[in-house]
Amino acid sequence: MKKTFIFVWVFLLKLIISSAQVGIGTESPQAMLDIVGDLRIGTVETVSGTADSVLVLNEQHIVSKAAISDIMQSKLISYVKGTGGGTIVLDADILTGWKIIAFNNTEFDTNGDYDNVTFQFTAPRDGIYQIYAQYRTSSLLSAGNLGIGIFRQTGEETPVLIAEESYLQVGVNLGLITIEVSPPVRKTQTLAALTAGDKIFFGSRVPIANLTLLGGPESFFTIHQVH
Repeated sequence: MKKTFIFVWVFLLKLIISSAQVGIGTESPQAMLDIVGDLRIGTVETVSGTADSVLVLNEQHIVSKAAISDIMQSKLISYVKGTGGGTIVLDADILTGWKIIAFNNTEFDTNGDYDNVTFQFTAPRDGIYQIYAQYRTSSLLSAGNLGIGIFRQTGEETPVLIAEESYLQVGVNLGLITIEVSPPVRKTQTLAALTAGDKIFFGSRVPIANLTLLGGPESFFTIHQVH
């Protein structure tokens, strides 16, 4: 009988300890150990093979473990600069009179947000993005409305032109030579509020089908998230 009595008390004591909440600096603990005030740890044992995790606080000040990659990923800012090779060709039609500029090289792309095959930038997260693009033509045009545009596409919706610079490319024929009156460079920029998954790409308003653009430092784009 005595052994049974001791066993019951040991069982109840373990049950109380395992389910109790201890408060330090508070009389109403909200967790198994609830500390209101500073916490100091004198020494910490160094071990090998630890996971890349840190302790974080939620809105209720409950401590939990989180992977460093999850925390850092949410803070990564998108920076992209792209251009082409010696010359840049125009790709598929976007809208009537507009063709995609095939920027197929990236000088840097911090998150891998730009696709060199589809020539599209995909917003990794909601935010405000600064977008700039320019090109220089390698072909002489005697006349025509030449322009550059920035397009945004959400899902399967029709692309929307969100920034543009277009004007007539005029040349004066002097008999043996034609002097270009209008500059061969077109450039535009904008500040856009993008939702994660939105596509950004660049187009050229072309008066002729076989327009070729100079690559390298003459024709390029930049995108960076500012907020």
